[in-house]
Amino acid sequence: MTARVELDFTEFNLELEEFLDENAKDICTQIKKDAKASVAFKDKSGRLRKSIKVKKSTFEGGGYITKAGGPGSMQAWLVEHGHGPGGWYEGTVPPHPYLRPALDKNVAYAKQKFGVK
Repeated sequence: MTARVELDFTEFNLELEEFLDENAKDICTQIKKDAKASVAFKDKSGRLRKSIKVKKSTFEGGGYITKAGGPGSMQAWLVEHGHGPGGWYEGTVPPHPYLRPALDKNVAYAKQKFGVK
């Protein structure tokens, strides 16, 4: 004789997804705040700082991302990673990272949010 046990994890999975999303959004919001407050770069027009946003991820598995720049904008990437030499100018423009340091600064915060030591 065998017994078959079936468990329905639908409710649990929904609660887990909601928990992960809430915490991911909170972590990304903190990263956004720190990136906007960065003194690593000068932003005369304020457009780069205004472009730093938290968005729901479209990648499989969902979640949230902190991103900078908009469609067709390379400024955010060029400031973060630097660029040159070549083109119409002479010399190399060094990187002025603002997103990576904000992410690194919040690793401990993310671990604390998810209960990881």
